[in-house]
Amino acid sequence: MPSLPPRLLSVLYAPALPQVLHGTSAVISLGTAAFTANYLKTTSCNPFVSAISKTGPFQFLFASALVTACASVVWMHMARRHRQWYMAKRLHVMSADVVAFVFNICAGTAVNFSAAGQYVCSSRYATELDVICDVNCGALNGSLMADGILVLLLLFSVLSTGYQLHLADRRTMYLVQTPATKSITFMETPRSDCIHFELDTPTMAV
Repeated sequence: MPSLPPRLLSVLYAPALPQVLHGTSAVISLGTAAFTANYLKTTSCNPFVSAISKTGPFQFLFASALVTACASVVWMHMARRHRQWYMAKRLHVMSADVVAFVFNICAGTAVNFSAAGQYVCSSRYATELDVICDVNCGALNGSLMADGILVLLLLFSVLSTGYQLHLADRRTMYLVQTPATKSITFMETPRSDCIHFELDTPTMAV
């Protein structure tokens, strides 16, 4: 696997990176939940417009953001106060971030393709539907923007943790070749670092 540039590697191995990522994820998650709660609180529509009155996708987004915020606060605390435990459980943390990533991207997609997102807050239909619906489009767009940032943060957290786990599991392989074995081809595996020695004469002293 090709190595990353030194500057990016220094960022990935920065001691404060997990705290910053989880802390930022917690703040953005709370922002997403706040925007969604504001939308649910301030939006009203004629009951006969059943498609626009549905709040299922927004409740799903609110729940996903709230759960992600709680999990991010826990991971941030563990990364700061119990670093050894956090480093030993990075695979579990990465799995939790993957689940949060899937839930939040599904919730954001559901809100984006909801009737309120597609029709009420669309410039094409806004003026016609303003008569029967009072939809807080600012809160809707804010929740989508915050959820998009949250998804990117979770993705970066997963990729950085996965790369660290990959590098931590590399094994060193020593390859010694003598004139009798030079015709044999050895291939470095993706999870090993090969150190190659060439000897001019057969020997067993290595």
